[in-house]
Amino acid sequence: MITFPFHELEFWYQQFKRDLPWRKFQDAYHVWVSEIMLQQTQVNNVIPYYQRFLKKFPTIKALAQAEEEDVLPLWSGLGYYTRARNLLKTARIVTEKFKGNLPSTFEELLKLPGIGPYTAGAILSIAYHLPYPVLDGNVKRVFSRFFLEKSNQKLEEIAKHLIDQSYQLKNDPSSFNQSLMELGALVCNPQNPTCLSCPLQKGCGAFKKNLQSFYPQLTKKNQTQYRFFALLMAVKKIDGSIKFLVRKRSKNEQWLKELWEFPMIQLKKDLKVRNKQALLEEFFKIFSQQTKCKIKECAYMGNFFHSITHHRLKIHVVKSSLDGSLQGFGPTQWVANKDLKKIASSSILKKALAL
Repeated sequence: MITFPFHELEFWYQQFKRDLPWRKFQDAYHVWVSEIMLQQTQVNNVIPYYQRFLKKFPTIKALAQAEEEDVLPLWSGLGYYTRARNLLKTARIVTEKFKGNLPSTFEELLKLPGIGPYTAGAILSIAYHLPYPVLDGNVKRVFSRFFLEKSNQKLEEIAKHLIDQSYQLKNDPSSFNQSLMELGALVCNPQNPTCLSCPLQKGCGAFKKNLQSFYPQLTKKNQTQYRFFALLMAVKKIDGSIKFLVRKRSKNEQWLKELWEFPMIQLKKDLKVRNKQALLEEFFKIFSQQTKCKIKECAYMGNFFHSITHHRLKIHVVKSSLDGSLQGFGPTQWVANKDLKKIASSSILKKALAL
């Protein structure tokens, strides 16, 4: 038996939990979609995506009937697009094999694309009210500090013991797991936790010994790698309307697979903006060598940064009219400005348009 303030945690949660859209309907489908979106993504960023996604696909069967081209535009800007593709794959499997209902066993859930132990535990505990632990970064931090424990294996054992113990005390696994996640998000922050407002304060080992900054074990972050790109925002008047040239990335590219973007070329080094004319000449030279098309009436729009995992991209943008076809970039198409939001693209495209 582990000593833990279950009652105090539950009381705190009922008082201070956030009003989040995925807490209004806690069936398996809504829990699953929200947990996938929340991976590597902040809550405030997820909310509008979640609402748009559920409006378009209110049920798992509705999602299963969609095409990838219907799903990816709704994910545009959220990142980690494999998540969206796996949602679609899993929806089709569940509709075909399980009559549109996500399985209620850990083993069956793990067989589905994109569902790992954490997501399976969240679905089983929150939607099906079964005693399965969840151990995301927030919960791990709470347990690590409370029990002064850094070992991931020990933390997993603690999580399993506590969910079982809580269940035996007639506590709802859904509420228990969500209260831990909420506490880690709102109170037990990575830096500067607000310990004086924490319901676990009296029993917390880290608080008693003032060791909050030492728990949990810090992991080494990958060193940031800088890359430099030239981006061509080519425009042309077609049938009376201005259209932009976009190309589709291949499925073999390092990131942003099969998404539409403005044509980009990676540079060996950063372009030095001594003056705009010199930069335009350098840009013209780079694209002319690789594309075999005529770039006319160039205008330097500026540059911006974009992060993908531990890569930091600096992207220089030139707007230009274009003669001839763009070779060596795979599938391309001309798209009207109002239709750009309808195609599956990353936020790089949106950032370029905003310059």
